[in-house]
Amino acid sequence: MSNKRGPSMKKAKEDRRVQRTRHLLRQALLTLIIERGYEVMTVEEITERANVGRATFYVHYKDKEDLLLCSLEEMFHETAATLGPISEETFQAGGKPPAQLAFEHMAQQHQLYRVLFNERGAAIISVRILELLVSISRRYTVGQLDEARSPLPLKLLAHHLAGSLFALLIWWLNEDMPYSPEDMAKIFQHLAVPGVAHVVGLQPTLPDLPRSER
Repeated sequence: MSNKRGPSMKKAKEDRRVQRTRHLLRQALLTLIIERGYEVMTVEEITERANVGRATFYVHYKDKEDLLLCSLEEMFHETAATLGPISEETFQAGGKPPAQLAFEHMAQQHQLYRVLFNERGAAIISVRILELLVSISRRYTVGQLDEARSPLPLKLLAHHLAGSLFALLIWWLNEDMPYSPEDMAKIFQHLAVPGVAHVVGLQPTLPDLPRSER
């Protein structure tokens, strides 16, 4: 009897191998950035740390910049995927705000981002992170609103929210994170959400602002 599940099982095994290889390369890259900086490291150093052949590296990525940008994208979407269901009520209800995940991620990876934003390629990295925040905003927050109720395109609202969030993330990192991720999310809500909510005809319920710690 032929095994009809054979090809699919083989593909699943190959997919797991690909995921494992990409994970090893990503972890090697992020570790080396913190240890040595991004600009000076080489693909050879990355593959040696990951115990992956150079030929295998180039099957998955064009160069170390491609690996970095793909790694950032994967981390951001992994973080965003932990969000629960979001609807218009999210702008009016309490609970954990989506922006808090971004600040928690920054706190967990603060050593990495401090190095990246001080590298010569910081402009490229900043543009890519802003693009990712816009994409996540369109998919998980603004994208859940009713576009028919908004006099402005939702993609414009997504850029506004993402730009404000990115500016606060950079300020927070540069100031050595004087507030907790939870408090920064509350600050972001007060600064950015009312304008968007007003445009789409919602009345958001905002949390109390944290007391100044400095």
